[in-house]
Amino acid sequence: MREVRGNDDEAICAPASEEVNRDCFVVLHTLHRLSALLAMTRSGLFQESRRRESRRRVCVMYQDLDDDIEVIALFERNKLKPCRFRWRGKVYKVTRITGDWASDVGQSKLRYFAVVDSSSNFFQLCYDERLTSWKVEKVWVE
Repeated sequence: MREVRGNDDEAICAPASEEVNRDCFVVLHTLHRLSALLAMTRSGLFQESRRRESRRRVCVMYQDLDDDIEVIALFERNKLKPCRFRWRGKVYKVTRITGDWASDVGQSKLRYFAVVDSSSNFFQLCYDERLTSWKVEKVWVE
């Protein structure tokens, strides 16, 4: 168990597990979609977009993976920042990092990044400091 602080500074105990990481990923995805919807509503594009979407079916896929990937990353202001990655022969450009966190594994760390590509697909990437390798762990694609 790890201690998490709420808004009113009371301690909340939460399990330090993959389930928490998956929940964070889902929350970040939902927040991104809501911010996009709000921007569309403010600009007047929501009604037209909604009419177009009602004519087509939208299929969302969430998948747990453990695939090795090649990543181009920057160290910017003492932080690691993935910019592009190659997965299954296709190159994806990271347009936004919606979250990052780390977990300790022995003396090394696993660094996780929730990212969005240019097609609004969500990925959870993991950098293993001990092996100096990257993996795509989760994907959420429309």
